[in-house]
Amino acid sequence: MLLLISSKFKRRILTTQMRKVVKLTFILLTIAFLHVGATGHTQNVTYTGRDVSLEQVFLVIKQQTNYVFFTETMTLPGQKN
Repeated sequence: MLLLISSKFKRRILTTQMRKVVKLTFILLTIAFLHVGATGHTQNVTYTGRDVSLEQVFLVIKQQTNYVFFTETMTLPGQKN
């Protein structure tokens, strides 16, 4: 498959070597952009307890991380109230 690039005065045909360079450049740029977007942020939560309600666990997580959980009661079967 040859790709034709036309201009006013002449036509150029992309050679196989040029196509390989374009493909390799595209792949390397794609990998670079995906790598930049793959960074994350982590937080540690420490909690120890037995027979505590799920609300208590979510409250401790909120206090330590400022993250809030929203869920319906029916979503979590078998939870302690």
